[in-house]
Amino acid sequence: MKTDDIRSELHRYISGSRIINTHSHHLSDKQYENPDLHFILTNSYSSWMCKPPEDKDSVRGYLLANRCNSYFRWLFAGLEALYGLDVKAENIYEIDRRIREAHRDKRFQHSVLKNECGYDRVFLDKYDDPGSDNGYPEIFTPVYRINRYFFGYDREARDHNGNSPFDLPGFNNVKTFDDYMDAMKEDIAKAKARGAVALKNANAYERDIAYRKATRKQAARAFNNQGATDAEIRDFQDFIMFELTAVARDFELPFEIHTGLGKLDGSGPIGLRELIAAFPDVAFDLFHAGYPWTGDMLGLLHNFLNTHVNIVWLPMISTREAKEFIVRALEISSANRICWGSDTWTSEESMGAVLALRHVLAAALTEMVEDGAFDMEYAKHIADRILRENAIELYGV
Repeated sequence: MKTDDIRSELHRYISGSRIINTHSHHLSDKQYENPDLHFILTNSYSSWMCKPPEDKDSVRGYLLANRCNSYFRWLFAGLEALYGLDVKAENIYEIDRRIREAHRDKRFQHSVLKNECGYDRVFLDKYDDPGSDNGYPEIFTPVYRINRYFFGYDREARDHNGNSPFDLPGFNNVKTFDDYMDAMKEDIAKAKARGAVALKNANAYERDIAYRKATRKQAARAFNNQGATDAEIRDFQDFIMFELTAVARDFELPFEIHTGLGKLDGSGPIGLRELIAAFPDVAFDLFHAGYPWTGDMLGLLHNFLNTHVNIVWLPMISTREAKEFIVRALEISSANRICWGSDTWTSEESMGAVLALRHVLAAALTEMVEDGAFDMEYAKHIADRILRENAIELYGV
C-alpha cells in the first residue's frame, strides 16, 4: 500500500473508534453559562499564548500571528468541525452567533463529547471541586486531585487552586500530625467510595517533583508550624507524597502525576525516579509525556514496568513532537502502556484535541507500518489500546 492509502485507512479506523478520555477539566453547567466565541477562546490553551481580541479590527492580526501555533490550530479545527465555517476574520461574527445558538440547548456540550468526540467516558479532574463529576455521572468519572494535602503544614497555606485540607469536614478535629495523616487517608477512602478512579498530583505547578524519602519525625516538624523553614516544609511534602503513594497502593488506585512545563524548574519526569522505584506495585500514569523532557520520560518508561505514559495535551502542545513521541514510546515499551486525555475545559476545544489525536496517531502508526515494524492489523490493535483498552485496564472502568 502507498503511504497515503495506509494513512487514510488508519485515520478512518481511528476516527470511527470510541474513546476513554482519561483527563479533562470540563467546566460545570454554571461555569458554562451562555458561552460565546470569546468565552471559548478565553477558556482554552490559546489564551495562554495570546488573549482573545476585543474588537473586530484586531481579529485579522490575531489570526495571522497565531495560526501556526498548535493550540490555535486544533482549537480552530474543532470550531470548524462543529460550526461549519473556516476560522477567518470575515467569519468570526457568524461563528460567534452559531456558538451562542447551539448552546441554547443545554445538552449540546455533552452531545459533542459523546457523539462528535466519541467519548464513552471522560475522567474529570475538577481542581476547583476535587472529586466532582459535574453532576453527570453517566459522562464524567472523577479523579481525586490531592494537592491540598501538601499544604497541611499551615492552616493558612493553600495550593495553587486555592484549596486547603482544613476546608474539608474530616479535618475539623485535627490537632496532631497523626490526626492529620488519619484524616487524609479517610478522605481518600471517601473519594474512592464516591467513584474516584485515580489520585492526581499537579505539584509541578507549585514546586519540583523530585521527591525524596523523609522520615515521619522530619515531616512532623513543619506541621502546624507557621515558622517552618523551607527545608522542613519540603520534608513534610516529600513525606506526604510517599504516604499518598502507599495509600494509592493500598486502595489499588493508579497515580496520575503532571510532568513537564508547569513551573519548569524541577518538573522533568526524571525527578520521580526514586518514588517510582520505591513502589513497584503502584501504577503511575505520567502526564504530558514530560514535555519538553520527553527523553527522560522514555527512560522511565523503559526502566520501570509500573510506569505508563499519558500523551494528554502533547498533540496540542506540539503536533510534530507528539507523532515522534508515540513512535519512540512504542519502540521502547509496549502497546499496553500509553493512554490519552483531552485536558480541556470546553467541548469545542475537546473536539480539537480529538482531531489532533487522530492526526498524530494515524501519522505515527503509518510511519511504523511503512518502516516494517508491523502490519496494518497490528497498527489497528495499537490504536484500540491507546484510545480505550489501556485506560479500561489501568483504571478499572
